[in-house]
Amino acid sequence: MKKILFVSVLFFCAVSVVGQNPQLPPGTRPGSLPVPQNPRLLTPPDLRVEELSLVSVIRDGNLKKINIQVLIRIKNYGEISSAASTALAYIKSPASTGTQRTLVTVFPTPAINPGASFVKVYTFREAEALFRPGTFDFWIKADARNAVTESNETNNTSTVINITVPER
Repeated sequence: MKKILFVSVLFFCAVSVVGQNPQLPPGTRPGSLPVPQNPRLLTPPDLRVEELSLVSVIRDGNLKKINIQVLIRIKNYGEISSAASTALAYIKSPASTGTQRTLVTVFPTPAINPGASFVKVYTFREAEALFRPGTFDFWIKADARNAVTESNETNNTSTVINITVPER
């Protein structure tokens, strides 16, 4: 008896589902609606350092550190949100002719929505031994560790700014 009742309920449900037609515009038959051609895919994230400005360079003699404070603006030019990533800072000392080095301090960047920017004044605290007094080149690279798959991986580097480290 239970099997008959179960089969009857199952049959009723199947007939009800098969008998339903989706709502179509008047005068159309199933299969006669146009299918969109070449749907456009959204472009992946594209992170760029839109602004890099020097705020200050301070020598901390007690901690034997150089504190480089900069304003950084990273914008997502893509149509999809980016994941969180890490920006790195680089120096070349003396300016234009010296050896390029990656600073130890990293700049964590949160996920950025399409068209939005992440702006922060950030301080890079580096060992005094890395710097001689004088002028050096400084720049930032967004998503330096390639955590975000971008539409353009070649435009993540900021313009170079010159920074002067004070005498001891």
